[in-house]
Amino acid sequence: MHNLRIVQELGSQIQQCAKTRSLLQGKELHREVHKNGYGAHTFVANSLIQMYGSCQCLQEARSIFHSTRNRNIYSWTIFLVASAENGDLDHAKIVFNRMPARNLASWNALIAACARNDQCQDALEIFYRMSLQGERPDDLTFVSAIDSCGILRSLRDGKLLHEQTLEAGLVHNTAVANTLITMYGKCQRLDSAWSVFADIPNPDVVSWTSIATAFARNGYFDRSLELFQEMPVAKNVISSWNIGIAAIAKGGATASAISFSFRINLEGIKPDGATFIALIDSCASPNSLPDAKRIASWIGDSEFWSDPRLRDATIDMFGRCDDLDTARAIFLENPTSATGWAKMVANCARNGDSRTAINLFKQMDLEGVKPIALAFVGAIAACSNSAALGEGEAIHACFEEEEHADRETEHGPSTGMVHNAAIHMYGRCGSLGRADSLFRSLRRQSVVSWTSIIRAFASNGRLPRAREIFAAMPERNLVSWTAMAAAYARRGHLEEAVELLDRTPELDLVLCTSIAATHARNGDFDRAREFFNRIKEPDAFSYATMIAAYAQAGKMEEAQELFDRMPEFGTDVVSWTTLVVAYAQAGHSAAASLELFHAMNLHGQLPNAVTFVGILTACSRIGSLRIGLACFASMVHDFALEVSPEHWSCLVDMLGRSGQTSDAQEVIKDLPAAREDPVAWTAFLSSCKDQADFQRGAFVARDVVASGVADGGAFTLVSSICFT
Repeated sequence: MHNLRIVQELGSQIQQCAKTRSLLQGKELHREVHKNGYGAHTFVANSLIQMYGSCQCLQEARSIFHSTRNRNIYSWTIFLVASAENGDLDHAKIVFNRMPARNLASWNALIAACARNDQCQDALEIFYRMSLQGERPDDLTFVSAIDSCGILRSLRDGKLLHEQTLEAGLVHNTAVANTLITMYGKCQRLDSAWSVFADIPNPDVVSWTSIATAFARNGYFDRSLELFQEMPVAKNVISSWNIGIAAIAKGGATASAISFSFRINLEGIKPDGATFIALIDSCASPNSLPDAKRIASWIGDSEFWSDPRLRDATIDMFGRCDDLDTARAIFLENPTSATGWAKMVANCARNGDSRTAINLFKQMDLEGVKPIALAFVGAIAACSNSAALGEGEAIHACFEEEEHADRETEHGPSTGMVHNAAIHMYGRCGSLGRADSLFRSLRRQSVVSWTSIIRAFASNGRLPRAREIFAAMPERNLVSWTAMAAAYARRGHLEEAVELLDRTPELDLVLCTSIAATHARNGDFDRAREFFNRIKEPDAFSYATMIAAYAQAGKMEEAQELFDRMPEFGTDVVSWTTLVVAYAQAGHSAAASLELFHAMNLHGQLPNAVTFVGILTACSRIGSLRIGLACFASMVHDFALEVSPEHWSCLVDMLGRSGQTSDAQEVIKDLPAAREDPVAWTAFLSSCKDQADFQRGAFVARDVVASGVADGGAFTLVSSICFT
């Protein structure tokens, strides 16, 4: 009885460490458990698994789980949660499938983990499997499953789950109702969202925020503002509004989130740091740069600019948007933290400015700023990109010294993150012995570590060794399967790549698209179609890649057919442009480019600079100078696009093909962008030859030779003209 009380107290203390994530105290309690032989008690073992899982020490949690003799259903469920919450969802699924028995908590844990890790289709499949096996879902189950429907924009599944909540008597459960409102908002069914909201007996702050966000997400800002104003509580508290702003921003509608933020600001509700962070987080690509500039301007005029966390986040935002100049200017003008330094290093590395990234890392030491793990990862990645093996070794050695000196670095995923980056760097630099040695020395060989060493050997042509390592992996995930298959595909071993993909539990979208496109370019259209049809939900990138592959193989009918099959969401500017350019380059089909361009405008899709390269090429091919000049003017005046050297070259080619070699010569002579482009020279000289304007061609040929910018094609034409 005395021992039982001690065991219960120990277990409770360990569980408290799990809640507070107190790893050092948890380890002390673990030592006490080991010293006194209490580890055989399942309650204590379960508490330790939970504690290590909460503290991101999955290897220790796994070790205790496997050493526990009398595992019960809670042991399995706690370990499942630990695996999922530490990012190892694939292993969580393995644990789930091996469970001798399951309860509602284990089903809920896996469904929630899938939803949280953007594997929403899996979450729904597990939900339906749960129902088939006779397990009744509760409110937590429905919340995760309905949330997955919203993320997938699957109205059909959402309605089905809504009906099931009615049957289960949970439709008035506030948490379930709030999730239904959000799901219907994401699926653009505001009538259904409002109906659910109206039926809630006592809507809470989340209910009001959910319905207001649903209207804002769909562009009804006035109605959203009214709902926020009608909110009985917290209507003037910015944190309530921030939920809506973050939801709109995360949905990809950054411009709408900014407009909404401006509107509430005019209503007298001032933004706070969380508002700006939500807006900053939504700017994650070069396409977001205009929005990023608006956000930065607003923050700069506010009282929050003095917050170093916001400045660091702003630096990172411009880095993600590929505007390193602005990021660097903010970084240099303002004092920043170790996090700011690290993000600047990482962004320079990601944007290909490897030398700056390495120099910044070295400067951190001179400035007395202790680098965090992200800075080491960025600097090592920069060495990888520039094949700077010596500097990479020195930076990695510096981290290893820090690791031994500072006990904190051995906790959590940061150590593995740096070592994995180093394995990748050694592989890129051809130092396979060093990569292999580091991999073998790791105390925790994660799936990422295994995948990194596989890629190291594969990228250096050592496919048999890479396959050996792959076969030895204790656990594989989609990334590792894809890495091995991609290695075979890159080396031209398509059959081996296909064999691996056939065994992959889940197909990788990018790799499947790549292999399908390769088959199409090689003329194996049956295999191309077969692989493309295996992709569950092809995105715009998949369609555009396949359209381009068919076009390159001269199969314009197949390219058009695939374009026509695209769902409405997929027909973005890239897809339209791919087909426009394909028709333009097809020669005899160039006129179809113009028809497609008009259709593109009718669909409200704005063309980009590449689209106009295709259009101008088409006009040149069919000899339509008038339409081509009109399109050139429209590009500048109607669409405010900057004229690039490629556009000037198209104009020169178009003028030359139409017999206007004099005007083409003037374009080259007056515009540096055209004069410095070898393609423009080649196009002009080709026109002189085709139009038999040998005198003008010979005269210009002297400038071509003197300029030093002409390529081999231009010199061939020079010779042809001069000796005609």
